[in-house]
Amino acid sequence: MATFTVPIQVASLERAGFAELEALVDTGAVHSYIPRDVLHSINAQPTEMREFAFADDRIVEIPFGYIRFVVEGLEIVAPVIFADAGMSPLLGATTLEAAHLAADPMNERLTPIIPPAGTATAAQSAATNPAPTPPPRLSVSPPYAILGNTPATPAAHPAQPTAEMKIWTWA
Repeated sequence: MATFTVPIQVASLERAGFAELEALVDTGAVHSYIPRDVLHSINAQPTEMREFAFADDRIVEIPFGYIRFVVEGLEIVAPVIFADAGMSPLLGATTLEAAHLAADPMNERLTPIIPPAGTATAAQSAATNPAPTPPPRLSVSPPYAILGNTPATPAAHPAQPTAEMKIWTWA
């Protein structure tokens, strides 16, 4: 799997100022990681300490909170892990999902999951991905109703199927 970076901006929830970064796109990471020195420079504060399990069986409490991200021109609020100073910024799955973006590692870019209505991308998507065909509807051959052996006329119901009974078919 190819890795790539994208330019992002981060700000506190109060928008005290944005910091510009290059973040590694990692869809295997649940949350985004931003070095805590960067987060402190924009006045972002953790809201809690959360436990995270690592592959080597360590469980570590790490500062956790929410910040504003600008990714591909879209501003969203997403969870963030306050990473150690000096760590590379990492863009995780929850941030990408909140921005309706998917990683395209072959072309090393992010692509919209759901294009905004009224855009050329939405029109192209509709042209190349037509609406799905609805499932077939159940039809009953006359004179029988859909509830089984009920004739359309008030005749007695036969206890056993007869040769005159019609079979339900899928239209």
